[in-house]
Amino acid sequence: MPKLYGQEGKEDPLVYAVLSNVRLAWHWYLLEHDPQTRECFAFVSGFADEYGYVWLTELEQNGCFMLKLDLPKPLSEVRSLCELDEAA
Repeated sequence: MPKLYGQEGKEDPLVYAVLSNVRLAWHWYLLEHDPQTRECFAFVSGFADEYGYVWLTELEQNGCFMLKLDLPKPLSEVRSLCELDEAA
């Protein structure tokens, strides 16, 4: 996974990992990562779709787990999948 700011300015960055919280029905699509601080930049699909910084430690402590998907995948493709899920 690229380091933080490694995909900055890319029109369609790649998603390298997905964490999920089934209880909340939220997903964090990780784009960049700092291995020392465990801080990540992610596209978050939950109450509202947004971008933001998250910490892996905090997600793990709150019951999130890694999903196994065919990654890396362009963010545009992931966003399309999120829209399909919302329509169902």
